[in-house]
Amino acid sequence: MLDFSFEGNEETGSFELNRFLKKYRRILKSDCIIVSDNVLAYGNKATLQKSFRGATSIEVILKTAKDDAHSGLFGGVTPNAAEELGKIVGNLTDFVGRKDIYSPNTKKYEERRGLEPTVEVTGFISGYIGEGFKNSIPCKAVAKLNLRSAPTQNIEKLVSKLKKFILSRSPKYVKVNFVDNIAIVGMKFSLENKFSQRAGKILKEVYGSELVVKNGGGTLPIAIGFRDILKVPQVLIPLANEDCNVHSAAENISVEAVKKGLEFSYRFFSKNPV
Repeated sequence: MLDFSFEGNEETGSFELNRFLKKYRRILKSDCIIVSDNVLAYGNKATLQKSFRGATSIEVILKTAKDDAHSGLFGGVTPNAAEELGKIVGNLTDFVGRKDIYSPNTKKYEERRGLEPTVEVTGFISGYIGEGFKNSIPCKAVAKLNLRSAPTQNIEKLVSKLKKFILSRSPKYVKVNFVDNIAIVGMKFSLENKFSQRAGKILKEVYGSELVVKNGGGTLPIAIGFRDILKVPQVLIPLANEDCNVHSAAENISVEAVKKGLEFSYRFFSKNPV
């Protein structure tokens, strides 16, 4: 019997679906789980994914004073929260030991976006951000960070190290607090099973290319639930076009990607694939 699950809670941790898996694990018993997530390799070649990174988000809140200060009366003699936090987050590449982020080395590029940890500033709030101007020195600044861990790295330990890094670079005259989010661990997948081998063979036929086996830089919380609760092999098969602009306003999936995804699915789930 073939069952389908459409996951709409991935970005918040898949916890409702995990509860569902625990409650109905006996009737959900299966031979394998096929996950269609992520994008095809460069050139929209046939792709299998063998890992994904762990992830969490953190808010860094820095305060320099109780209230904002007049920029004319106190400019140059009082700290600016935006500047202080900006200096800290501006050096976060030191935390992951990376400076030459624009390296043309293709192999290194793939390693960085699939295997290495990274921390990115995804939002920054401080001072007056409306129309016109307000001549005040901000006393508070907030940076929103997204942290990604290597597939086998302990994400919670990495969070602890990140906080220590930030605090070590914070001057004594500021106060720093953190707001944590849920941490999702990374994962590696075995390709040494008949389901992965069958998928690879069919993918090559459908896409007319050699098979690319890649590490995925994103995170897939439900796969952890499948592993720990259902305990069956999983095969991760990216089906979206490489230029789908994932997580942007223009996110899309091409008609060609849909057609090939359907063709793969038909062949894989047929008893006698053509």
